Amino acid sequence: MPNYCYTTKDGKTTVVEFFPMDQRPKSIKLADGRKAYRDVGADVRGWAKKSAGLYPAWSDALGVLPSEIPGATKEWARAGESVEFHPVTGDMKINGPREKQRRRKIMGLVNKDGGYAD
Repeated sequence: MPNYCYTTKDGKTTVVEFFPMDQRPKSIKLADGRKAYRDVGADVRGWAKKSAGLYPAWSDALGVLPSEIPGATKEWARAGESVEFHPVTGDMKINGPREKQRRRKIMGLVNKDGGYAD
């Protein structure tokens, strides 16, 4: 299923949702009750590595178990990175595509889609 970007009228919130191509709505209702509208421009920016509207994001691939957060935070600090982990899931907060790329490189990870989704 393809992903589609939806942005609020004020342009401050963009979310990505997955829908079958023939079932994608023109607008969606966010959890806070606001309405977001289909944003083809955000789709294009995302694929062109200019997805500022899609960040911050949470990475489970760079995450750890919640019990490992204190130790992982110290290890990342030794690597010169100040990181934030979600306290419940252990996912790492990523603030932008360059940060994501830098942290993947530190961990020795590769992007299986060639970076097109950043």
